[in-house]
Amino acid sequence: MTDRPHPTSPAGRPREGAAPPTETRVTDRRTASTITDTELDQLRARLAQAETTARWYAEADSADAAAGSYAHRAEAAEVALARVREIASELFMAGRTQTEREIGRRLNAALDQPAPATATRATHRQEQQ
Repeated sequence: MTDRPHPTSPAGRPREGAAPPTETRVTDRRTASTITDTELDQLRARLAQAETTARWYAEADSADAAAGSYAHRAEAAEVALARVREIASELFMAGRTQTEREIGRRLNAALDQPAPATATRATHRQEQQ
């Protein structure tokens, strides 16, 4: 709310086509001495509701940001795993030595196993929060 005067012509009349003022002026507001206890209670209730709503939106935005961060990190991890799988397969199929082929085989075997139960539980707990 700004306390701007209504746009007028130099003669003090409203300009043609100017919208009527819609803002509440400082002088139009009720004073503390003219407000009743009931009205004050209603204002406090409205303020509390507004604060609750603002907190809810802030928490929702925070949760959305965290979810986006987790999704991005999961996607990056999937890309990294795909690259490791590719390298492991190359080692297994075209390794120059028996050791390289064995490393490729072991990497592929490790990547094909399910995640350990402790990691799964920790991930599940993070998703629940």
